[in-house]
Amino acid sequence: MTSAPKECQCNQDVSEEKNLWDKILEGVNLPPNESGNDEGEAKGTVQSSPTMVFSVIGDSDSFVPRPWPKTVFQTALIEAAKSGGETWILYSGAEQGVSKVVRDAYKYYEDMEFKTKRVEKEISDPDRHVKLISMAGNKTNNSATQKGKSFIEVKPMRPTVFKTTSGKGDNFLLKFEKFISEQTVAFFSQKLDARMPVPVAIIVCEGDIDTIAHIAKALERKLPVIIMKGSGTAADVVIDYLENEDLLPKKASILLGIQFDDTKYQELKTHLEKIRTARNLVGIFDLDRDDPLTLSNIVGDTVVSCWSIENILETIKHGSMLLSLE
Repeated sequence: MTSAPKECQCNQDVSEEKNLWDKILEGVNLPPNESGNDEGEAKGTVQSSPTMVFSVIGDSDSFVPRPWPKTVFQTALIEAAKSGGETWILYSGAEQGVSKVVRDAYKYYEDMEFKTKRVEKEISDPDRHVKLISMAGNKTNNSATQKGKSFIEVKPMRPTVFKTTSGKGDNFLLKFEKFISEQTVAFFSQKLDARMPVPVAIIVCEGDIDTIAHIAKALERKLPVIIMKGSGTAADVVIDYLENEDLLPKKASILLGIQFDDTKYQELKTHLEKIRTARNLVGIFDLDRDDPLTLSNIVGDTVVSCWSIENILETIKHGSMLLSLE
């Protein structure tokens, strides 16, 4: 997945998802002469479509105090993003919770990659192969008037983030994740010249019942889901159910920290049954046992499983064979 992208082909219908997709592409790929980056200007404009997209979910209003190995997750996320080539990391943009863990991970990426030049390396810089994108959908107060600047937050003590100003909410995020998976990106190398879908993986940490519902709906749409085992709350409810569904009545209340009435419990069980049905599209990363460097392999295997179900692999193979004959 690290081959260089040629371009991205988007659907022709104008929708809110496509509008946001276009805004992000434009915002994270500003021409160097507009971003004011002399170093980037010397290298030439790089218009990069993503070759991998991670959508990290799990922020919630509920709070069940439970420590979990956040550093392992942060290392795994960044290493997987770096191995994905031109990678976008979508997150909700909340101040605390999973969003803060993701933001801190990206800050570490910036510090390691750019060191003292971190603030100088704008989000459009050719060396910034991983982009952090907030899906908060809030209007910004940034008064910059240059093209795309109002979407970019740069603060000395925080990472550089592309902030969306539309498309807030879980339902929109689900539609946007599916939209991205329907876009195609061209890969080329000495052995392959083919167009394939943009790989998308939904990464689950912590979470609540809404997170579990999002997982179920994503799997119905054949979107791969990677669950961080050991992060607690909703993530571990799903894992425990897949391993032993008989423990659900006891584990759900403990992990989610809420009392269930019959209606809410049945709703939870329905979502979990849908997840179990699509178990082969779910990847599990064990935060207590797995090497952080293995997350990229887990993501790759799960994405390929989704593509296999939709016969995408045969389409890619057929397309590359046609190209080789021309």
